[in-house]
Amino acid sequence: RRTLLEVTVEREDGGDGPLLALNDVVVNRGSLGSMIECAVDIDGRFAYALHADGIIVATPTGSTAYALSAGGPILTPQLPSFLLVPVAPHALTHRPIAISDDAVIAITVVRGRDAGVHCDGQSHFTLAEGARVTLRRAGFRARFLYPENHDYFAMLRHKLHWSAVPERNSPLPGAWIPSISFNSVVLPQPEGPTMATDSPGSIAKLTPRSTSGSPS
Repeated sequence: RRTLLEVTVEREDGGDGPLLALNDVVVNRGSLGSMIECAVDIDGRFAYALHADGIIVATPTGSTAYALSAGGPILTPQLPSFLLVPVAPHALTHRPIAISDDAVIAITVVRGRDAGVHCDGQSHFTLAEGARVTLRRAGFRARFLYPENHDYFAMLRHKLHWSAVPERNSPLPGAWIPSISFNSVVLPQPEGPTMATDSPGSIAKLTPRSTSGSPS
């Protein structure tokens, strides 16, 4: 079962919600290009003011989405936590923080003419100065169905290319990469013969290289 975020938006001319988000809720700047300033309250107490491009509130499910690309950590689905991840903050001291999913988070737009809030990249609402976005854990959860023998860390390892050799995954165009076998080292060259050594102590000799295939 996966935690959901419940979101309400309060503005001078009314409000929206409650809305649901499985991955994340993002309060960010609009198309004008200037940063926004937000005040973040947690459980009714002021936490910090943020001058940035935006702020992401993510569930453990969403920790591998936008929050991860913004520098946030990965939370396993069983952790009862939410992530607060700043997006391109003006001060480098603003870092991602994980809090209990029992907390109520309120984000108020202090300054920003073209701010907005996005729920899972779907629902979008504009935010004027003074608008407040309140987030809390929803009263129910999403049930995920997995195939038999599903391994969460194997999935992360596959999708994020953990434990892989970068040079073998995505070589740069024209990069020189030696092909290594158990008893020889073959040094490919653009044209002409290829130098090969049969063993570490042998004398190097030139052997013709086929142009129809790659060296083994």
